[in-house]
Amino acid sequence: LCYNIELKASHGIALVGKKVSLPFAVLVGPKSDVEARLFLERSFADLVP
Repeated sequence: LCYNIELKASHGIALVGKKVSLPFAVLVGPKSDVEARLFLERSFADLVP
């Protein structure tokens, strides 16, 4: 099972990543890596049982 993720951050940077059965990994720039990862994990905390 895999979820395709497309998000646009408030500062205009588009984030594209995938949620798989493995630990969450997101392909983003090094500057927003931690920020984006925390944001995505919070977002999917309610969607994933």
